[in-house]
Amino acid sequence: MELSAFSLHAPIHRRNKSARVVLHTHTPYATALCLIDQAKVEPVFLAGLQFFGKIAYDEECHGAAFTAAEGDREAAILGNNNVLMMRNHGPIVVGPTIASAFDRLYYLEQTCERQLLAMAAQRPLCAVKDSYARELTDMVPVFDAYAEKHLAASKRVLDRQEPEYAS
Repeated sequence: MELSAFSLHAPIHRRNKSARVVLHTHTPYATALCLIDQAKVEPVFLAGLQFFGKIAYDEECHGAAFTAAEGDREAAILGNNNVLMMRNHGPIVVGPTIASAFDRLYYLEQTCERQLLAMAAQRPLCAVKDSYARELTDMVPVFDAYAEKHLAASKRVLDRQEPEYAS
């Protein structure tokens, strides 16, 4: 058993009832945003508006979770949100299904990539109004329904291009 995964994932499953699936990665763009002091996922990219008000931030990430106490601390910070951005570490994404968690992770990475590219221009970001962002955030069931199709399409591409992934 991988101690840090168990110590981190189990408390999240216990505390967040919609977190049937927990994905923790070190994708380049979401992780890069975690490495910038006080950086947040801003409501500037349409596909990222699904995360508005659903991201928690651990500004004092202690590294790998090797104890239940550290996992409990992270789970408490995540609360009922869909994403936990752990400063100096990377993101955790949760969902009620594999497809929804995968889809959220995919769009989180896309959102962070676009935001970091925009930030590189060293011009102010153009935020969407909160009221509009909230409307899209409330459409989570639509995003989750699409997620099944997104995952199935990704698997078809892998089946065709890299069939060895399934073995």
